Amino acid sequence: MRIRALSADGTCLAEVVTAATSPEQLTVADVLSVLPEETACAAVCGNTDVQQRDRMLQTAIPLWQKGNGESRDGTMVFAAETIPAALAESLPVILRGAVQRLTHADMVLLDAVWLGNCLASTRLTEFPWTAKAATVVVTDTGDAARISERLPAGEPGLPWVSQQVVNDAAVRIAHSLMLDDYRSDCLAAGLLLLADHADASHEFSQRNEGRGDPRTADYWHGLMHRREPDAGNAAYWFRRVGNHPALVEAGRRLSCWLQELAVDDAVVVHGGSLLDKTQTLDPFRLIDLSVEVRRSRDAVLEQTLRAVQYLEMLNLLRWSLS
Repeated sequence: MRIRALSADGTCLAEVVTAATSPEQLTVADVLSVLPEETACAAVCGNTDVQQRDRMLQTAIPLWQKGNGESRDGTMVFAAETIPAALAESLPVILRGAVQRLTHADMVLLDAVWLGNCLASTRLTEFPWTAKAATVVVTDTGDAARISERLPAGEPGLPWVSQQVVNDAAVRIAHSLMLDDYRSDCLAAGLLLLADHADASHEFSQRNEGRGDPRTADYWHGLMHRREPDAGNAAYWFRRVGNHPALVEAGRRLSCWLQELAVDDAVVVHGGSLLDKTQTLDPFRLIDLSVEVRRSRDAVLEQTLRAVQYLEMLNLLRWSLS
């Protein structure tokens, strides 16, 4: 990945190419190694598209300089959108950076003073969760492969951000939105599962077993077991969840959301097959799909699972806050 030291107006003061191939491999020490004394900020970006990178900088610099009258700790700039507009409108802005996964195509713009106060070993992926961080999408590439790269896989992989950082973010978001204990636990379960911390997510959903109307914590519980993967346990929890309103809402809007994600037409068709006769998202068909993906490794089925699962979790996060 490429690290560029920039002045406040975006002028490049220094530049190095690191051996890191993904954002989660970069640390503060990597960035500090290239920062000259006069640097106002540092930008980390692995995007090789020069025109897109320049657009990202032009968008990021003003956001980084000011936010509600204050200087920012930094700005995270996504090269592509993963949240459908209609769904994004129903999610609090504070959640935007928390539910999108950094890739090599994105940019992280950091304040040099903030960097200097961090431990050299701090991972840069921990930056987006700071209180004053801003996030923005520069453009939708429409590239289905790059969109898929941003979506959690069927099974949890290597977490891209630490568990403690997700926990802290969940507490901060819950406080900002004045959530009660039950909704705070549902929020934490969802954010941890999105970040691939399945065991930690399980702790929050399990301790709320049978609570809530609808049973949102039990829904997160079932999702965790589906990804684990434990199809039998997942089916048990979804039988307890019953007809959750989030399943109804997801079924009604799934086709539109998938098209906004710019996924392949085949994915939209397969997504439609996951609805029951009432056009409600069928969690048991999703369990079957997750089993089939692990068995066949079919690319279209895997992309369908990634896309539908991500949208399902975003939609359930919305219900977790209400």
